[in-house]
Amino acid sequence: MNDKWHYLLKLFNIKNYQEEIILNGNKFYININCKNKNSILIGKKGYTISALQNLLITYLETKFKRNYQIVINVNNYLNIQKQNFKIRIYEIIKKIRISKEMFHFESMPNNQRKIIHEIVKNIEGISSFSEGIG
Repeated sequence: MNDKWHYLLKLFNIKNYQEEIILNGNKFYININCKNKNSILIGKKGYTISALQNLLITYLETKFKRNYQIVINVNNYLNIQKQNFKIRIYEIIKKIRISKEMFHFESMPNNQRKIIHEIVKNIEGISSFSEGIG
């Protein structure tokens, strides 16, 4: 997988970076640090990271006939994003508890929906679910 990953970085014209690739069972963790804070690898709302993860998962599953998970974290984006979601969710929950109305997030990649569901499952009296296709 390492050579395919480096090929993708080359396609995105990413040159000055440090990387760490960790394999734990069937889960790859790829940490990238680039000079550009708003790296092209992140993309708008994290859609590029999500697409790269899906592309690598498809490649690995096709080649090795096994299920894989891939987590790509560029410039600590996932941790920053999780903190931002946490702050936003707690603000939204205050409004929900007052208004007693449901809240709908904008469309987002599946890895972001997963973060929201993980945060909400630990909040008493609040639940979350996904709607639509994808």
